[in-house]
Amino acid sequence: MDFGPSTPLSYFNANGKSMIVSLNIPDHISFQMVYRLESKDPSETQLDPESNFTLLTSPIHVARNFRTVASYCGTAGAIKAAAKLLSGRRSLYLITRYNRVETAGWCYTGQCKHYKIEPNAVVVGPIWTSPKSRGKGFASKALQLALNEYKRKGQYLFYIDTEKKNHAAQRVFEKCGFGPPVALYFK
Repeated sequence: MDFGPSTPLSYFNANGKSMIVSLNIPDHISFQMVYRLESKDPSETQLDPESNFTLLTSPIHVARNFRTVASYCGTAGAIKAAAKLLSGRRSLYLITRYNRVETAGWCYTGQCKHYKIEPNAVVVGPIWTSPKSRGKGFASKALQLALNEYKRKGQYLFYIDTEKKNHAAQRVFEKCGFGPPVALYFK
């Protein structure tokens, strides 16, 4: 059986001390790695003058930005986005440049269907970046700006996950202050 490189996993032992273990999981087994960030202070993040960050938190925000949202996920997707925001627990963030969505992501407060989180924690994902914009720092800046908005509202626990082979996403997480994975789950 072929085992790929070991996967580091951070956890807290019974005494509250942070520990890191490595797991050797066969390459053919797909799993998601879960990352956690606890941070209260917003981080300095700047966009170029042509770029705009928008955090949509209600259907009214989607209506005001309908063309932009529809350019990212289609007309039906924009309508679904507005419906998702009705819960009051979700938000959609975007970076646009020249009226084009460069990157987008969802945040969900207090609930995750894949793993247990604290009641006020924010789960980020999915996130997406336009193929033409990948590798240019848009995803890192957008994620950091979204986290900053939540920190300003008093929320400081964040979770995000990705597939074990999505190294680009893992680099984004690291740039935004997430440490090594704290959990795994299998799809």
